[in-house]
Parts: sequence; structure tokens; C-alpha cells
Amino acid sequence: MSDIYKVGTLRQGQIARGYAIVRHLFPSVSFDEWKLATGTVIQRRSWLAVTDPAGTIRGLCYIFVNHQRQSRELEVPIFASVSLFDELGVARELFDVAKERARAFGYDKLHFWPAGPLGWSIVAEPEQASVPSEGLLYDLNTDQAPEIQQQRRDIPDAAH
Repeated sequence: MSDIYKVGTLRQGQIARGYAIVRHLFPSVSFDEWKLATGTVIQRRSWLAVTDPAGTIRGLCYIFVNHQRQSRELEVPIFASVSLFDELGVARELFDVAKERARAFGYDKLHFWPAGPLGWSIVAEPEQASVPSEGLLYDLNTDQAPEIQQQRRDIPDAAH
């Protein structure tokens, strides 16, 4: 963990600041819809936020458990890092806390959904969301993504 950023569950006092990021991800979502989706402590537990020393939210991640699947994976449909100078550092902080959260819940994997036009229904009704089979499946037991390891083996060595 970094001494620069604070990472944790979205707090009530961060709702307005979090909307600045959500508005970029979901342009059609109103502030009232965002407040409804984050209005209770239970709802906010599904949101992880990275803040800088000034209190600006630099990263936002939405996680949930899909009880319809038999696998032991935590769903991550939204993962956003927003920083002009340290986007990778913010993403790393957010990723580390997402891994900790999955382990704390007893899950073996994180399923990062593919980027694209996601509907707000994912946030409004995650139990009803259609979980894609695509995306990145990160295995916490090996602490690596098998797809990335496979891709690395398929890349020819430039020296030969």
C-alpha cells in the first residue's frame, strides 16, 4: 500500500466526488440515480475508492458476488483509474484492495469484465446482471492472470 493514497469503501461524504468519475463511465446516469445506488452503507460496500491527499477520488471500482454462478470469483464490472500523473499507481492501489477484499470473502478469483458500453443495470441490480464469459480472470491462488501468462509465451522473442 502506498502512503500517498487512501483506499477503502466509498463513504457517504465521497458520493458527490465519486459521481465525477461515474458520470464519465455512464454519461446518461443522473446524480439522483448515483445517490440511489450509493445511498446505504450496504450499497457503498460494493464500491472501492482511491483518494489522494486532497481528498479527490482517483480510482473507483465496483465489485459484487454473483450468486448465480458456482465458481468462487468476485465480479469486477467497473474498474477505473483517473490520474493525470499516476494512473498506474492508482490502479495498482485499487487492484491490491480488490484482491484483499476477494480473499476476505473467501474467493479464489477476480473476474474483470471487458471494457465497453456497460448498462447502469449492473449497478442498480447486480443480481440480475448478465455476467459475461469474456474479460480477465485473475487467479488469487497463483497471483497471476493465466491469459496473460499464455500471451507472453506466444510472443516471439525479438532477439531470434
